[in-house]
Amino acid sequence: MTNTIKSTSVVDSLGVKEAAHPVLADLLKAKELSDHKKYIQKNTLLRKLVEASPEDFEISQDPENGILGISHRPTGFKIHTLVRNMPTNFLQSNEGVMKQKALKSAASVRLNYVMGY
Repeated sequence: MTNTIKSTSVVDSLGVKEAAHPVLADLLKAKELSDHKKYIQKNTLLRKLVEASPEDFEISQDPENGILGISHRPTGFKIHTLVRNMPTNFLQSNEGVMKQKALKSAASVRLNYVMGY
C-alpha cells in the first residue's frame, strides 16, 4: 500500500504557487479588493487579520504619507495599508522597520483626520 502525500499549496489568480496558510485566502482577497479600488473593505479586512494575530505581522516598509507596508510572517505576503487603520498595540509592539516613525505618523495622520485637515 502506498501513502499519497497531498499538496498543501494553492495557486492564486496569477498562477503563482504559494504555501498554504489559513490566512492566505484572506490576504489574497485584500489584494483583490485593492486592485478593484475597494480600499475601505481592504483596510477593514487587513485590520481584522492583524487584530486576530498581531504576532504574525510586521512592519516591512516605512510609513509614507499615511501608508504603511506590512508583511505576514508565515507566508511572506506583503501589502500596503493605512497607518491609521492598524491597531495601536500592533504599532507599539512591532519590531519592524521604523517603529517610532510609524507611531509618529499614525498620531499625525489620526490628528489630521480628526481635525479635518
